[in-house]
Amino acid sequence: MPPVPNASTRPVWLLLGAGGVIAIVACVGVVLAVLPKSTAKTEPQQVVKNDPVPPLKPKEKADKTLTDPERATAEWVLRIGGRGAVQSGRGRVNLVANIELPKSAIVMDALVLPTGTEDKWVEADLNQLRYREKLTELELWHDTALTANALQNIAKLPLRRLELRGADVRLTGAILGTLTQLESVTLLNAPAFADADLAELLKSPNVHTLKISSPKLTADGFAHLAKLAFLRSLLLGGDCTLTADHIRRIATLKLEEFTSLGGMTDEVFVECAVFVDLKTEFEGLYSTYVDEAVELSLMGVLAIAVLLAVSLRSVRRLARVLFTLALTVGLVMVMLNLGGVKLHLLHLVGLLLIVAVGSNYALFLDHTEDGAPLDAGTLLSMTVAVLTTVIGFGTLASSSVPVLQAVGITVGPGALLALVLSAVLVYPKPGATTPQKAAP
Repeated sequence: MPPVPNASTRPVWLLLGAGGVIAIVACVGVVLAVLPKSTAKTEPQQVVKNDPVPPLKPKEKADKTLTDPERATAEWVLRIGGRGAVQSGRGRVNLVANIELPKSAIVMDALVLPTGTEDKWVEADLNQLRYREKLTELELWHDTALTANALQNIAKLPLRRLELRGADVRLTGAILGTLTQLESVTLLNAPAFADADLAELLKSPNVHTLKISSPKLTADGFAHLAKLAFLRSLLLGGDCTLTADHIRRIATLKLEEFTSLGGMTDEVFVECAVFVDLKTEFEGLYSTYVDEAVELSLMGVLAIAVLLAVSLRSVRRLARVLFTLALTVGLVMVMLNLGGVKLHLLHLVGLLLIVAVGSNYALFLDHTEDGAPLDAGTLLSMTVAVLTTVIGFGTLASSSVPVLQAVGITVGPGALLALVLSAVLVYPKPGATTPQKAAP
């Protein structure tokens, strides 16, 4: 059995236990008191000393104000021997050698890197074209730099004219479809350009000129061009192999100009050949003109009849005047036929002049009161008028020019005949308008 502590040692153990508990509590209190103070001191120091952003903001702002990509692009174009144009506050300024750029803000409007500058720029230089939001004309000549990656820089530009020339132009339909304002497109030597790429051109509805060369374009691809309502000029390069199907597709377009730089087989040549019967075409055209002239002449005669009816206000008097004019025209036509003259469009013009002149004579004589004799002055004026008309148009009748001769031989005798018939048929007889009084 263990030894049992006696009463004299028990207070010692109690004192030792109480001292240990007090020491542990004191240590915990010290630790809790020290930790919050150290944390509070380190947090502000991290925010103030380790934040690098504020010192860099002024520097970044300064870099942006010093950058002018439009001016940098214009200077680069001039430096390598290119051409173009810029828009400034004083209008459009052409970029030519030794020109001084305007001091005011400028934007690129046109850019041309012609042949001869290929060794002065590379594919990476086309990055300068990105975001040129006012660039409307672009012409690039290069044998190796016109890759798909380089041409990504022209996507979504507001181009109206695009011309890419080189040994291997790699413009894709995906890029072409973003250029929705195009009006003129030139893609010569584009070996990978296929029907699907050509279909993307439909997103530019205002295209009127297309010059393209690619061996992958089929007749089905040319069917897309029929949807370009304004396409008027088409040039196909030597790489385009034409077939009869191509020609049939092209024939549906409303072209004013078509050029093929490639060869043609006999089948294609026959398909292109068009026989024009000039005699039939001319007769059809002339017949159309004559039909329209007759219709318009009848409308003119109807208008004259209406005006005469308003002036005369008498059915009998109107019928008398119209009969006189119709008789005059009929007699002139009979005389021309008896003379072996074949009537045509110019004779119709002459007959209308006879109606115009004859209606004046008929109206003048119709308004004479009760068949009273005309005074000497009136007779003289009418005689001079008809004689000058006959002499003037009679002179044309002797002309060697068929047009003038046709009008002269129609109007000359017609005017004289109109006066004579008006005096016989229209001039009122004594007592025709006022009844005679009965003798007492």
